[in-house]
Amino acid sequence: MHLTHRPVQDKDIAAICCFPQGPDELFYMFPKAKYPLTPVQLSEAHRPAQRLDCD
Repeated sequence: MHLTHRPVQDKDIAAICCFPQGPDELFYMFPKAKYPLTPVQLSEAHRPAQRLDCD
């Protein structure tokens, strides 16, 4: 299997919010978030100012 990646796009946010199926899964994925994960939480976390390694 060949995997690839690309930068997240706005259209991806809603789908990504559906990944965690409960609070424990969300904590593993994104410890600072509150369940259920919302597009606002994810979008704010994606801003470069919120990330340590944004280069």
